[in-house]
Amino acid sequence: MVTSEPQAVSPRSPFRWGRIVIAVVLIKVGAAIGDLVLAFFFALLAGGTLDKYLAFKTKNIVWLGPAYGGLLFFLCAWWAAKAARGREILHGTLVGVAVLLLEAVVGALFKSWPMLLGEIVVALGASGLGGWVAAQRAARSRPTAPVLSDVPSELRRAYLGADDNVK
Repeated sequence: MVTSEPQAVSPRSPFRWGRIVIAVVLIKVGAAIGDLVLAFFFALLAGGTLDKYLAFKTKNIVWLGPAYGGLLFFLCAWWAAKAARGREILHGTLVGVAVLLLEAVVGALFKSWPMLLGEIVVALGASGLGGWVAAQRAARSRPTAPVLSDVPSELRRAYLGADDNVK
């Protein structure tokens, strides 16, 4: 039996906030785990102590942080954006903005201004790139509508009643 009463439609946000929040948490946890893994391999391979590792990290933080931070931002933003049909780049960038807001509250106390500016560039660049890649992959997987000019003229005339001037 079919009813004619309209179904209640729940208003949905155009944003996938759950994925954005999960991506932010993954970035922060991933950065901490990456730091621990780096310390472990430094100690294992170089036979270094904690003091040597901290000295190494202090000297090389300029490229270490952006290297694995950018990779984390890209991967997590891509994951968050791939479920947002039509808004992939915005979702990817929102992941970067959310992490930067978190850093502004917590990290500004512990980081220097050049590091914060570098993190802003890496966060927005890598997360926007992750959203862009998700958008490109989604565009390739979406079916495209056939163009009327691709239909042979005999079929156009027979089924559509269209003349040959239709583009």
